[in-house]
Amino acid sequence: MTPRPADARLSTSIDAQRPLDRRAFDLLCLGVAAVLALHLPRLPPRLGLVLAAVLAVRWAQRRWRGGRVSLLLKLPLVAALPLAILAAYGSPFGRAPGAALAVGMLVLKLLESERARDAASAVAFGSFVAMSALLFGQSLPMTVLVALALLPLLAALQALQPAAAVPPFARAFARPALLLALSLPLALVAFLFVPRLSSPLWGAPGAEQARTGISPRMAPGDFVDLLTDDRPALRVAFDGAPPPPGQRYFRGLVMWHFDGRAWAATSTAPSSQPEALHPQAPLYSYEVTLEPTGRHWLFALDTPLAAPADALMSAARELARSRPIDAVLHYRVTSAPRRAL
Repeated sequence: MTPRPADARLSTSIDAQRPLDRRAFDLLCLGVAAVLALHLPRLPPRLGLVLAAVLAVRWAQRRWRGGRVSLLLKLPLVAALPLAILAAYGSPFGRAPGAALAVGMLVLKLLESERARDAASAVAFGSFVAMSALLFGQSLPMTVLVALALLPLLAALQALQPAAAVPPFARAFARPALLLALSLPLALVAFLFVPRLSSPLWGAPGAEQARTGISPRMAPGDFVDLLTDDRPALRVAFDGAPPPPGQRYFRGLVMWHFDGRAWAATSTAPSSQPEALHPQAPLYSYEVTLEPTGRHWLFALDTPLAAPADALMSAARELARSRPIDAVLHYRVTSAPRRAL
């Protein structure tokens, strides 16, 4: 058998130093946009908008102006990303902050993607970030969305291969779609026969494990697991002396409705204006460190006078945030245990 020449072997692999052409970069940006869209519902709104803007500006800059992105622009963006994660979540640890950081790193990877090697690294990392969306939900629609997000990434990887002719843009997805279709039988076998672990391998708590047991509807039997759980739900640090034990009642949900078996929270919107309150001394100012609950509600010493930053107060003086609390949260409140309406 006559061996193939060296250049024929190299033609089937990616030339790492080859400049990235327009088609490959467009597909790469499309793949990153698809991954960003997967995580967008769980990202802080401002962070999601900034990342989308960075992606769009980078695509337009390379398409019409060309040239590398200045290091003076890349360094501040790279430094600002972890600070934005800390500001939004209060901690870099947890599924939500980790996923947001990974999405941000993927978008910023486009700023230095000028050669085939950079694009191949971005495709590999983008595939990982796309799969991380399954940490938040493993339903069939979510699985389909993740598979669809992989299509432009696989198309970008295919575009990095040396080819004699560039196919039309629509046909660039034909082979990636075929590869995904061929993987369906294996995925079905794994779904049916591979057992699921009760706890994740990476050690981060699951959605149910992170909750304290508080829900908008409670019955006496629902407290059994909560009573045997000795994990801290929150920590409170008072600026001065704490209130006496009889006044250490913390308000979370106010459950006005009882149907004979269970209590349910009121449907009052958090933005409703609470009644005027005339606090009586002493007032207590303190900082609360709330563990992840997976819910929106905050807890404060009864009765809170105002909502902390990034939170709203309902007419029943319940405190709530717009996003679920998926990481440790620090906030300050001032309360008046003695008050008059």
